Amino acid sequence: GLLSATRLFLSLPRSVVVMTMTDLNLHHLKRSVNDVHYVYVFHSLVSTHRAYRPKAFDAYDSIFCSGPHHYAELTEVARIRDIRPQKLYETGYCRLDDYSLESEQVAAPSEEHIRVLLAPTWGDSSLIEFNLEQIVQDLLDHAIEVVLRFHPMSLRHHRNLKSQFQRRFENNKMFAIDDRLESTEAFRKSDIVLSEWSGAAHEFSLGLLRPAIFVNTPKKESNMGHEILHSMSCFEESVRGELGATIELNETREIPDVVRELFRDSDKFGNRLSELRDLHIYNPNRSVATAADQLVEMLT
Repeated sequence: GLLSATRLFLSLPRSVVVMTMTDLNLHHLKRSVNDVHYVYVFHSLVSTHRAYRPKAFDAYDSIFCSGPHHYAELTEVARIRDIRPQKLYETGYCRLDDYSLESEQVAAPSEEHIRVLLAPTWGDSSLIEFNLEQIVQDLLDHAIEVVLRFHPMSLRHHRNLKSQFQRRFENNKMFAIDDRLESTEAFRKSDIVLSEWSGAAHEFSLGLLRPAIFVNTPKKESNMGHEILHSMSCFEESVRGELGATIELNETREIPDVVRELFRDSDKFGNRLSELRDLHIYNPNRSVATAADQLVEMLT
């Protein structure tokens, strides 16, 4: 349980520990009393100064940055605040490597069946709070397939969420709920992703080089201490329009038309998104190999 995890962390022997958990040292999991080198690996491309707590990364010795935005943000935090000396690495985003390899094996899209991956985030910003059922219905009415993938936290907080959508749309063959969260099959088989602030949309778009549609629900913010970084742009805001299209809340009935429009321009988007991936992500297609080399360098 919690107590044994706490004890284990405190007594880890001299080693290098790689983690995707933020807030080390702030709650029950503390740095070891021994000489342990802690490495943080990002599990989302979103900016560090908007979606995380102010001291989320302070306790790490090394951080594997996904792209220039993470590097710049953490460099600025270190300049402004007194935190432990950290080494920032230009690593990349390991989760994109798999998508990139898979995208080369996927057949070209067909106009008969456009498939939209609907990936709402969780919390107050989520499309769940903004007439998600109507959005699904509109897409189905336009003969567009919908694969709905809820955030695990949404399912935890809304017990009846899945059954509510199953009941309403179960007779429609063009609708499916994907709850195999460890599987990327729904990503690979979809043509366009629709979200608001979900990091999954960035992975889909920059990994598979297919367009994204973002609905402008209220911004997702959990970091009340990011005023010092207000002058810095925020990754998830700056790429919204670049990855496809943005839609205001009062325009959601137009989503099916936007889907068809983006779909028609898929080829053009593929090239553009490839350029954006090279711009925003370190070492595309070889982030895992790069991370491995950097770890070996630490251990020697």
